[in-house]
Amino acid sequence: MSENVKRGNRQKLRKGILPNKAPYGYFNEPRLRTIEIDPVKSKIVKKAFELFAEGESSIANISRFFQKFGITRYNGKMLHLDTVKRIISNKFYVGIINFGGETYEGTHKLFIPPELFGKIQKILEAREHPKNKKHNFAFLGLAKCAKCGCAITAEVKHKCYPTTRGNVDYIYYRCTKKKTDCSQNYLREELLEQQLRAIVEKASLPTSWTKLWIERLDKEETEEKTNSENQVTKFSSEVQEIDKKLDRLLEGYLDQIVDPQVYQQKKNELMELKIRLKEKMASVSKNGSEWLGLMREFVEVAADAAKIARAKHNGEELSFFAKKVGSDYLVSNRRLFCVYKLGFAALATGAGAASAIPDSPENPFLWVWMESNHP
Repeated sequence: MSENVKRGNRQKLRKGILPNKAPYGYFNEPRLRTIEIDPVKSKIVKKAFELFAEGESSIANISRFFQKFGITRYNGKMLHLDTVKRIISNKFYVGIINFGGETYEGTHKLFIPPELFGKIQKILEAREHPKNKKHNFAFLGLAKCAKCGCAITAEVKHKCYPTTRGNVDYIYYRCTKKKTDCSQNYLREELLEQQLRAIVEKASLPTSWTKLWIERLDKEETEEKTNSENQVTKFSSEVQEIDKKLDRLLEGYLDQIVDPQVYQQKKNELMELKIRLKEKMASVSKNGSEWLGLMREFVEVAADAAKIARAKHNGEELSFFAKKVGSDYLVSNRRLFCVYKLGFAALATGAGAASAIPDSPENPFLWVWMESNHP
């Protein structure tokens, strides 16, 4: 794969777009270069999910259902059973993109409810034979080695305690050492998870603040809407005035009062001004809601951070959520580090001050992100 292709893939993934063929029920939109819901096939796929979730259908039954409604292999034959299983296990349908061993948050629209998808995964897990069950390493793909830059992999170690606990499995994370003979030590999953929970919790918004922040955002949104409407009205009036001037200019030209050269020059000037005004109108409408949407999303994620960090047995959810608050996770000497994303960095930095004034949402560390995103 060329470097240009890899770069293009990375750009798409950062935007939450799968750089690959769209899964069944979706299609690749060539003009926008996005993945959109197929209005017909999505209904077939959703019905297949619902049938399997009832618990009576086999993978083969679902494959036959797909064939009946036109979802087949290129030669018209039934989909392979492994293909069907991959379809109903694909986390893309609940907004998660797995690509190149890493997990990304998708921006595509969904047509499979998360509850339905979760029910199917439980059925699949219950039907799977124990000897074929593989370990699910919740934090695989999250971090890299700080010393050599290689990926962090995971493996299971078996220990036997004959007189007390019997056979016990432990999960360890370590550097793959693909580039060099790295000296970094193993890291127990429990210790990695403990540190990750601390990182996520530091980026949380105190519960007592959330309501006040939402109220302030609602107020800002109302004011922003009013300001935007006033600006759009002003620009619209100016556009109408330009249209009148263009009409008068055209009449003068047709009546041979205005010289052709002067007419063309004035017309071009007025058209350029009109285009700039329309661009301003579009910009006001877009930017007015865009920064508020980003801020509202930030507040919602920050409000959930503590809940996610303190929950039990949610390793995969924790790993996915950690990528919302930070990036560039590195392991060094059994310590986990990250770079907090904008906004969450302010929360993490002000964590000490925040704990000292838990009932005051007017923390300067936190509102700086809001102000910096205001157009």
